[in-house]
Amino acid sequence: MEKHNGSLCCDSDDEEVAPPPSAKKAKSVAPSEAASRSGGSGSTLNPLSFMREKAKVRDELQKAIDGRKAKSSTWSKVQASAAKLSDAQRRQLDKDPARVIIHIDSAMKTVSSLLDELEGLRSSALQDFIGRAENALEQVQVANNDGEAELQAIQFLLQEKNKEVKAEANSARYIKTRLANRLTSGGYSKVFARTVVNMIDNIQKPKALDEDDGKKAKALDEDDDKKAEGEVPAEAKFDPSALMVFSDSGDDIGKALVTAIAEYGGKAADTEVKTKSLLDNMAKKTDWQGAMVRLTMDDHDFPKEFDFHDKLSEEGAAGTTPWLVACRPFAWRVGPHAWPLPGLGSFVKLHKLPEGLEAYLVMIPMGIVISEGVALKDMQAFLETDTGAQASREHGKVVKLTEGSVAWVPYATFCLPVVVCEDKADDKKASKIMQTAVFWSWVPFVADLAKEVDSQLWTAISKWNSDHFAKNSSLKLWADRSESFRKFLKLVEQ
Repeated sequence: MEKHNGSLCCDSDDEEVAPPPSAKKAKSVAPSEAASRSGGSGSTLNPLSFMREKAKVRDELQKAIDGRKAKSSTWSKVQASAAKLSDAQRRQLDKDPARVIIHIDSAMKTVSSLLDELEGLRSSALQDFIGRAENALEQVQVANNDGEAELQAIQFLLQEKNKEVKAEANSARYIKTRLANRLTSGGYSKVFARTVVNMIDNIQKPKALDEDDGKKAKALDEDDDKKAEGEVPAEAKFDPSALMVFSDSGDDIGKALVTAIAEYGGKAADTEVKTKSLLDNMAKKTDWQGAMVRLTMDDHDFPKEFDFHDKLSEEGAAGTTPWLVACRPFAWRVGPHAWPLPGLGSFVKLHKLPEGLEAYLVMIPMGIVISEGVALKDMQAFLETDTGAQASREHGKVVKLTEGSVAWVPYATFCLPVVVCEDKADDKKASKIMQTAVFWSWVPFVADLAKEVDSQLWTAISKWNSDHFAKNSSLKLWADRSESFRKFLKLVEQ
């Protein structure tokens, strides 16, 4: 290799390629000449041999052309690479071309080795990634299959639950409809019967004395370590304007009041006798929906620590003692003839409740009747109207009476005893005769509480009860009660 005019050139014998010998021999020969060469005998050249020779010549010419093109392309690349070399690199190349070529060859091998290693790493990492991905996909598929199975199970359970809920709803709807029909047959209006059934179904317990006032009393008790066991709290208070329930399983105040009510009721020596007489009359009078009887007491004193003791006790008024009220299942019992002194505050508890019966008290403020210009005696007709039904739903309350509980019914409040039982298809007449609930009711006659009632409303309450006493003035049964009520009205007017 020599240098000419600052560029690299190959040896002169590489610059031009001589045609192959076969190409020179492939010269075309005239037929006459070919014939003379063959001996001049007039024989002709074999066409098959001629075509073979022609193909060989064509192939050799194509190889020569391809070889020249390859050398020309390689030479152009060498020239282009050499043109990029600096002067120092060119001198080094001219000085020791073999070492440079060896160095380049070594570098190429290193690069090739690195490329092979990189390709191996890429292949290994890719395989590892693909393996992890496939494993993850398998886990996802397993989880998906499990999820599908769980989803199907949940859907099945929901369907079964919906069936159960629907069946329970249908059963509850049937029971409520049947109960409303029984109340209607007992004297309730259709609209109010449905209202009462819904109230019982969504029963809410009223505020209990044990929740707030009981906590206050406990705080006072903690400050007084000398309190004797079972002593009635001296600071016992309750809200006389609200329906309240006291329980013998509640706080100390609730237990104390329930105990005091039991002790006070125990002062009536004729309780069991009157109870038997009441139930006997109910058994004989099958058309009676209910009945009342007043208990007899010599001692009227009630613990004065509770601030609702009998204001007439000092006069020994016979009409102020507790009452027993009998009530058949589903019976409508509202008014002075059916409940002791309606509109006056009273304590109510269960006295007798046969097995299979449930007892409730439905309370409705009398003010919602008076505000609509309706007389209290017409309450039943008012509750049948849309206005009355809505008012009872919005303002009515219900409480379930249980053994060991005492309810306080505030002043100016309708108290409707509701007794329900299982609707048995057999022997309904016997059930009607024997299953009778008995309530115990006591009106404390606290004038201070009556004075807090709206004057117009109190006038309506007084008139409703006074009209009943006047209508039955000839009956000795109501004489002492009428007298006690007349005295109480005077105390309220003072």
